[in-house]
Amino acid sequence: NKLVEHEKSQSPGALIAARVSSAPGSMTRKPLLALAQMAMAGKIVPLYTRIPSDLRGAQRDRFLEDLNNRADSDEGLLQTSEIVALSSKEGIAVYDIESGKLLINTSHPFVACFQEEFTNIKTSLPLEMFALSEILTEAHLYHLGLEESRVRDILSRRDELLRQLVRSSGKRNVHMISLALQDAKDDSDKLEEEMRAAFEAIGFANVIRLGGRGKPDGIAEAHLPATEDGKPQRYKVGLEAKSGKQVTARRLGVSAIARHMKEYKCDHHLVIGNGFDTGAGDNCATVKEIKAEQAKTGKTITLMHIDDLARLVRLVPPKRVGLSKLHELFQTCITPEDSKRWIDSIANTTPENWPYKEILDTIWKLANMRPDEAVEYAAVCTELMHCDPPINISKNDLIECCKAMQVMAKGVVFSREATVEIDRRPDLILEDIRTAIGEYPEEERKTIRI
Repeated sequence: NKLVEHEKSQSPGALIAARVSSAPGSMTRKPLLALAQMAMAGKIVPLYTRIPSDLRGAQRDRFLEDLNNRADSDEGLLQTSEIVALSSKEGIAVYDIESGKLLINTSHPFVACFQEEFTNIKTSLPLEMFALSEILTEAHLYHLGLEESRVRDILSRRDELLRQLVRSSGKRNVHMISLALQDAKDDSDKLEEEMRAAFEAIGFANVIRLGGRGKPDGIAEAHLPATEDGKPQRYKVGLEAKSGKQVTARRLGVSAIARHMKEYKCDHHLVIGNGFDTGAGDNCATVKEIKAEQAKTGKTITLMHIDDLARLVRLVPPKRVGLSKLHELFQTCITPEDSKRWIDSIANTTPENWPYKEILDTIWKLANMRPDEAVEYAAVCTELMHCDPPINISKNDLIECCKAMQVMAKGVVFSREATVEIDRRPDLILEDIRTAIGEYPEEERKTIRI
């Protein structure tokens, strides 16, 4: 019994709880208690701390009194930590103040990147401390009296930075990523990494590394708004990279993929490889298994050659292929031949020209007019209407255009949810984009206009 008690006291959750209890109250307990009181009074809605929202009157007073007593006791406000899959839009951790649990979010790209360290009892403590510091930072900002909009802006920018720091695509443009993808055909670890980089370049959010026995290599989310009638359009794709030799039905493992999709709540699954055992078309075992699974669950599995994914990465930005259009690929294609035909159809389209130059000039102008503020898409749309002749572009199209430029001119265009930023003169950015397109294969360049 003594040994069991000792083991429990040495767990990361217990260790970090002990550190918090020994830290000065002004840095831990007081900010959290102040945050709880403000939240209970309806003054704030914290992002990283869960507060019971159904308590009223005497119940609320009793809860706050119990919280104060717990803060002064040996038990403390933080009792344990747990690694769980929360929403990918939430921060790296959430503190449930009622249960005293620190919930570390495995759906956050930063946590996913260091998941092995988080799940290793010997290395998880520093990362848990970092996660807790995010919780306490929010509490401190509110305790200092900052407005809620200001607090949320600070936290969202910090969270965005954490997500950007672990992105695998770095400052590489789409051509570089497509080449790296093809070069990694026989390197399993590298191919997994480049597949995730490809999905980041295509425009998916929260592209997370998983890997390991019994897990997909990664997952990627398409954050799309609902339709006008309220129908959700978001979807999640599981990722699997098969390097080396041809992928047989046994190596593919449709039943294992089905388990992955169920466990990670994926709507679709993409498997890339150097070749697949699908020569007999609809009559082959692989296709029959995939169709049977789709009929049973409604979830789809798509097979694709590595070269075709590399080609798709290059085509998405200049052809302006959005995530809703890409959804068709996962919904309708099963065999690598299906995927190739779908990508061929994209390659043969010639989209209408977008006013790249005018958009960049307008962003540059607005940024210089107000250097202390981020440039909002709505302001860009309004300013474009004052051009001669006026440029009437919807906000959604403007965002798509800025995201496309972000991929083609990596590291100098930053397209966020509500704002856009450029770090270089517009004419130089256009030159970067033309240079990137100039490296494409000739047959692809013919149908791209910048």
